[in-house]
Amino acid sequence: MTNGNDMAHPQIHSCGAHDRDFDQDYTEIWSEGGMTKYENFAKAAMQGLLSNPSVTAVFKPHEIAKKAKEHAEALIAELNK
Repeated sequence: MTNGNDMAHPQIHSCGAHDRDFDQDYTEIWSEGGMTKYENFAKAAMQGLLSNPSVTAVFKPHEIAKKAKEHAEALIAELNK
């Protein structure tokens, strides 16, 4: 199962600390930032569409962007089957 809102390439952070109550060291790890999977898939689709001269000759930029979004949505739907 993939969620289009999940981060595609999250930045991983960690921080070491010591819990005095339990006299134990621990490491906290969290992720943040980056593009979502949906944005990353749409970016890849847009790059592919823009690399084809016959597409850029016929379609306006907003039409190409809409198609890239449609391809990203289709990929997420297919991955969730």
